[in-house]
Amino acid sequence: MRALLGIVLLAFLVGGAFRLFVGRAEVGTIDEEVHLLGLPDRITFEGPGGFRVASHALGGEERVLAPLVPDATLEVRDLEVLQGAELSFGLGSLEGGWAGREAFDFEVRADGAPLLERRFRQEDLGAGWKDLRLSLPPGTKALTFRARAQARGWTFLEAVLLADPVVRSPGRRVRVPRNSRGLVVVLADTLRADRLSFTGYRWQTTPCLDRFAEGAVRFRNALSPTSWTKPAVASLFTGLSPPRHGATNPFAALPPSTPVLAETLRGAGWRTAAFVDNRLISLPEFRFDRGFHSFLGVDARAQGIFDLALAWIEANAAGPFFAYLHLFDPHEPYDPPEPFRQRFLAQVAPEGVPAAVPAELERPLSAALYAGEVAYLDAAFGRFLERLRRMGLEERTTIAFVSDHGEEFWEHGGTLHAHTVYEELLRVPLLLRGKGLDPVDVVEPVTIEDLFPTLARLAGAAVPDGLDGQDLGRAIRRALRGEAAPERAFFHETEHFQRRAFAVRRGGWKYLEQVRLDGGLASAELYDLSADPGEKTNLLDREKGRASALATLLAAYRGATGRGTWHLSFRAREKGVEFSGRVEAKGGFEEPRIESGGAEEVAPELRREGDALFFRVRADGTTAGISCRTRDPEAPVRLLAEAGGAPLPGAALRIGPGNRRAAGQPVELGLGEADSADFLLDPAPRLDPGEGVGCRAWRFAPPQVRVEDLPPEEVARLKALGYLR
Repeated sequence: MRALLGIVLLAFLVGGAFRLFVGRAEVGTIDEEVHLLGLPDRITFEGPGGFRVASHALGGEERVLAPLVPDATLEVRDLEVLQGAELSFGLGSLEGGWAGREAFDFEVRADGAPLLERRFRQEDLGAGWKDLRLSLPPGTKALTFRARAQARGWTFLEAVLLADPVVRSPGRRVRVPRNSRGLVVVLADTLRADRLSFTGYRWQTTPCLDRFAEGAVRFRNALSPTSWTKPAVASLFTGLSPPRHGATNPFAALPPSTPVLAETLRGAGWRTAAFVDNRLISLPEFRFDRGFHSFLGVDARAQGIFDLALAWIEANAAGPFFAYLHLFDPHEPYDPPEPFRQRFLAQVAPEGVPAAVPAELERPLSAALYAGEVAYLDAAFGRFLERLRRMGLEERTTIAFVSDHGEEFWEHGGTLHAHTVYEELLRVPLLLRGKGLDPVDVVEPVTIEDLFPTLARLAGAAVPDGLDGQDLGRAIRRALRGEAAPERAFFHETEHFQRRAFAVRRGGWKYLEQVRLDGGLASAELYDLSADPGEKTNLLDREKGRASALATLLAAYRGATGRGTWHLSFRAREKGVEFSGRVEAKGGFEEPRIESGGAEEVAPELRREGDALFFRVRADGTTAGISCRTRDPEAPVRLLAEAGGAPLPGAALRIGPGNRRAAGQPVELGLGEADSADFLLDPAPRLDPGEGVGCRAWRFAPPQVRVEDLPPEEVARLKALGYLR
């Protein structure tokens, strides 16, 4: 009996050890190759200008690099260097950077001990990259790179270009535990849904994405809530519509109290990192870095960003990891590298591109270059997937491939993006692949706001209440079962120069409004998307009842998101005038936003202290402004404002749509006279002769919408979101 128990116990112990071993066993099959610039959480940079990874071409070869301005030092910590490891990197310098200097000194240190100390002259580098290889002492924990030079200033021009430093350990395999899991979001900036091979495009632009899509959930009608980057990515990060997260203008930041995806995953024990090539997202003052252990702003092509992200993934694959990759491709300027540049150009200009491009060739040339950008991105994505596969991570990683918005190529008389809410700017690709996700086509409309609750659930994290986005798992299950989708309304908006555009879609119909800055309606349109996906035939006059119902729904959305919001706008005849001051209201304010008013060297400021809101903006050749909502909708507002450090004259302050002049300061902004039913008045205060500065204040009073005019399910949804009372 004891012998039997011993055998059982031995079997149990062996089995447990076996399971433990299997759980920790390596599955990677590639030699370790650590791209040091992809470890931002281990990097320390000392020197002027800050630290930012970029890419640049020398001698026709583009590389990812860290520009080291004179006397800058870059240190990478927490390394694990084994016997036989080697450091490789390139050095370069721009030709114009040699003006005023004859040479620069460059050094590399391993744990403080010198590995390389050398002076480089222009003839040493030539016009390309100088490749260097150094043997590393076993056990090295930190590598330091330093450049010293006599130069005219502290700009990229004078910088020493440290290109892609890599530590290679021949024979050492990447150690990836079998129980590891990952989540990766790849966002391709400005990628139209209809320019991919598997969506039916006439050119074969995306063979790698095509193969990826075969095993993925394919959302055939994925939408963005807007047509430019900042509000779109903010919606992806927060699961909220643009008016609710507030990041809707170039100076706006994510509110610090709004839950974001990275914070949710980090709170659930995931390591988080972002590699972002778009300064609307990567600049720290916009607060998109919330929740990320590592957040790296990059100016590089897709391949460079994938390489950096892979280095971080390799270093963090032992536990659950989340990586957000924001690629700038295929955003304009459309300049794909060879051979992708000529791949489609040859089909529209077989004899070459003429020096003077005729008007009839402009559109096909742009389309061909854009297609080349897409093909380049696709190839880089394919190499990324292959490396994940060889590491054994591809099947353990959930990957979402998406875009923030599309691009126009004269479909509605314009180019680029941000200016309209037509389909070419709102339709985006969305693919989701991972363990437990069966490949299927989902044809019901969805939005990128839905990614937050979907990815949080897949990661096993708690989903915050009150999101606009919906878990896509329900849409996937309906597609797999062949069930009909419930009708759902989608809202879209954008602001571009002198016009704002809004749209609502429901049940295959789409209603659009163009709104002038004076608040007036510039135009209205209605389209049957099922019969007219290109939005060519405006059915507004033929379908007045349907248009009226959708217009009412859109008015409810617009009115609810702007209800009780005060707007202050400032103007100066001279450039660079700073406006500052405070507004006060009993109960304080919520959703304060800077609408405009910053410059590269002067960041705008908006902060709350008790019941007061302090502001500082700058009118730098345009109108500056802020907006805020009182917590108590009936509370009057008290304003004190200065211009250039001096109190703003009362006569220079206009109140409400009637432009009443204030008698002096402080100004009591009561309700009624200051109210306007226009969504956005002309923000530029009038300046009479002799006046150097001006301010305008008004409160948006939303259009009245009768609840009984709305479908019952929309009433419930709008009330749940706080849009209706």
